[in-house]
Amino acid sequence: MPAFLHPFKKWFSIFALLLSYCHTTFSSPDLTYIKANLSIIDPPQSCTWVILGSSTAEGVGASVMDSSCVGRLQAYLQKDARFKIINLGKGGITSFHIMPGLSASEGLAFQPDTTLNIDRALSFQPLGIIVNMPSNDAAHYIDAHTQMEHFRTLQRLAKTAGSDFWITTSQPRNFGDPKQIIIQHEIRDSILHYFGNHAIDLFTPLADSTSWLLPQYGSGDGIHLNDKGHRLIFETVINLNFIEKKCPSSFDSQTTDPSSRETGQINLVANIRSLQWKLSYQGNKSGSMVAEVYNDAGKLLQKITLAEGTGPWPLLVSPELEKTIQVTVSWQDGTTLTTRASIK
Repeated sequence: MPAFLHPFKKWFSIFALLLSYCHTTFSSPDLTYIKANLSIIDPPQSCTWVILGSSTAEGVGASVMDSSCVGRLQAYLQKDARFKIINLGKGGITSFHIMPGLSASEGLAFQPDTTLNIDRALSFQPLGIIVNMPSNDAAHYIDAHTQMEHFRTLQRLAKTAGSDFWITTSQPRNFGDPKQIIIQHEIRDSILHYFGNHAIDLFTPLADSTSWLLPQYGSGDGIHLNDKGHRLIFETVINLNFIEKKCPSSFDSQTTDPSSRETGQINLVANIRSLQWKLSYQGNKSGSMVAEVYNDAGKLLQKITLAEGTGPWPLLVSPELEKTIQVTVSWQDGTTLTTRASIK
C-alpha cells in the first residue's frame, strides 16, 4: 500500500469487512437473513375506501339509500368484514369544495369544505379514494382546465399518502346552454385521457345522442339518477374489480399439518398494499426458526432465519406474483410446521 494511504488503512479494512458481510447476506436470492424485530409491517385490519362527490354519491334520486350506488356498494362488500366504505358525498358541491384546506383563498369561486374534502378523506388512511363529480362544475361554468387542475391535485395527494385514486367522468345533465354541454364533453375526455385505466366512464352509458340524461336512468329532474341509474354505476364499479383487488386478499384456503397442533400454528397473510406475504407464529415453541417458502410448483423462493418470536415477518414474495405459497418452519430440534395458502 502506498505510504500516503497508510492513515486510511483502518477504514479500508472496515469497508472490506462490510463488503464481505453484504455479499454473504444478500448475494443469494434463496438465502436471506433478517431479524424478527426489523422491517415488521402489521397487515391492515380493514380495507377502507372513501367516496368524494356530490349528489350522486350522496344518493339523491334513489328511492331509498340502499338503492343508491354507494348504498349498494356498501351492502355488496358486507360479505367481507374488512371492507369499510366512507361516503363524504354531499349534494350541490363542486370540485373546489373537495380541494385541500391549504388551497383556500379569497379569490376562489368556492372554498374547500374540510368536512368532506381530500384532507378529511385521507384522515381515514384509506386504501383508495373514488371521486365522483358529475355536473355541478359545469352548472357553475367552471371550465375543464380548472377541474383537471383540481383532480390532478387530488390524485397527487392520494398517491403521496399511499392511497389508490380512481375518478369517474362527468355524467349527462339536461343543460339548456350548449356551453355547459361542451364543458361536460371536455372534462369527460380529459379524465379518460389523463387518468387512463383509473378513470370510470359513466357519461357514455347514461347519455342520449344530445348528451342529456337518458330518461330510463333519470329521476325526472334531468339531473339526478333513479334506482336504475344508481344500479348502473354500482355494477360498473364492481365489474372493474379494483376495490376487492386492491384490498389485502382474503384466503380461498389455508391448510396446516394437523399433526402439529401441540407445537402451534403458522399463519400467512397476503398484503397487497405492501406487496408482501406476511408470516406469523402462534404457539409456545422457543428458539430461532428457519422458514422455507415455496411456490405452487414447489420451487424454493426464499429461505429465512427468524429470531424467536411471533412476528409478523415480511417475506420477500409478492402475492401479485405468487398467489399460492407453502411455508415450512423448522426448529433446531427437528420440529417442523407446514402451511399452504392461496388467495383469490
